[in-house]
Order: sequence, then C-alpha cells, then structure tokens
Amino acid sequence: MADERQFVTKAELREELKLFKAELKAELKAEFKAEWTADLAATEQRLEGRMDTLEQRMIDTVREMLHDTETRLLKAFYGWADGANQHFKQIDSNEASLNTRVTSLENRLFEVEKRLLNQPPAA
Repeated sequence: MADERQFVTKAELREELKLFKAELKAELKAEFKAEWTADLAATEQRLEGRMDTLEQRMIDTVREMLHDTETRLLKAFYGWADGANQHFKQIDSNEASLNTRVTSLENRLFEVEKRLLNQPPAA
C-alpha cells in the first residue's frame, strides 16, 4: 500500500479559510443577535418600569401641589368672605338704624300734619 497523500494548495486553503470565516461570522452574528435582543428587551423593560415610576411620582407631586394651592385659595377666600360678611352685617345694622330713624321722622311729621289739619282756620 502506497501512502496516498493528498496535497492542498494555498489557494484551496485560502478558499476554505474564507468559507470558515463566513460560517463563523454568520454563527457569531446569530448568537450575538439573540443575546443583544434579550439584553435590549430586558433593558427596555427596566426603563419602562423606571419611567412608569417617575410618571407616577410626577402625577402625585402635581396632585399634591394642586391640593395645596386649592387649600391656600380656600383659606384666603374664607378670610375675605369672613371680613365681607362682617361688613355686610354692619351695612344691614346701619340700614336698620336708618329705617328706624326714617320711621320715627315719618311719625313725627304725621303728628305735625295731624295738628295742622285739626286746627280750625284762623279768622
């Protein structure tokens, strides 16, 4: 039996190397793509969770600010309304006093008119 060796040329080796590189590149690309996709999905979920948390905190902060503003406005309005109410009571009191005085004057004028009408004419 003769030793039958097959010899490979440099060109054939280069071609085999090119094919091997292409196959390896395709396999690595597919493997990394799957890993990157999984990592990207996990990162996206974490970011969405953080964004949801931040959004809720912002909503809570705005609600609290609105509540505080409403409270301050109501307190200020209540203070104004209390003062206005006292002013209106004073006006009502003054009006009642004036009505009493006008009624008194009307009665006095009526009495004067009665006396004048009941006097006999001067001769």
